[in-house]
Amino acid sequence: MTVCIAAICADGRAIVVAADRMLTMGPPLSMELEQDRPKIQPVGGRHLTLVSGDAVLGSEIVRAATGALRERRDIGITVVGRALVDAYVAVRSRLIEDHVLRPIGYSLQQFLASGAAQLGQQIFNGLVQQMAAFVAGVELLAVGFDDSGPRIAFIYHPGSIRWQEPLGFHAMGTGGIHAGVAFLLRGCSTKCSVEQAMFDVFAAKKAAEIAPGVGSATDMVVMTRTEHRPVPEGILRELERLHTVAIKPYADSDLKEIQRWYSSP
Repeated sequence: MTVCIAAICADGRAIVVAADRMLTMGPPLSMELEQDRPKIQPVGGRHLTLVSGDAVLGSEIVRAATGALRERRDIGITVVGRALVDAYVAVRSRLIEDHVLRPIGYSLQQFLASGAAQLGQQIFNGLVQQMAAFVAGVELLAVGFDDSGPRIAFIYHPGSIRWQEPLGFHAMGTGGIHAGVAFLLRGCSTKCSVEQAMFDVFAAKKAAEIAPGVGSATDMVVMTRTEHRPVPEGILRELERLHTVAIKPYADSDLKEIQRWYSSP
């Protein structure tokens, strides 16, 4: 339960990312709380990742991908995205084994090798359907650059990846739809300046706060090929002030022309 947003700007020279700080924990705790630690974390050296859904599983996936990339140098975001997919698939496979197969005495390897013969085809097929439908409850964004330019990777069930840079942005989490609509309505594109994109991303995050499980705290980072610049609290407060001005309700006096038309015979 969260919102995570990434938007390409400045003609592809920068990416603005933002997220709330709401932490979701799966069973047995099944709870949410706002944390002190930002969700925007480095991965693969010079790239960034954001996690939506089960934070524990998300951290496990990012750690596994980071370990797989440790020996590689100067890797692009495309390689990072594939590493996160591989880690996602491995974590989901372990969860399937733990929750579906081990309760009936099978490992994944044993089930594939002898499950049909031992259990019968009908039971075997039913379990395969359960495995295929098993949802890990976690999604990730990975953002960064490679030789082709800025890229935004969305990693989701059941271990798929979608590259979002043709759209120029992506938002995920329970507030993802709210943020996406708000961002589109503002008309920002990849040609927007960094400053404009910062405001539009902030406004999208504020729109997402109406969704369940989205926290009020905001973290934002501006990244380029050479650096990550966390946006300081003072600038976030200025974005909040500008946003408050932008959504200020109209006064009755602003409606005079409409009132005059409606009142005329």
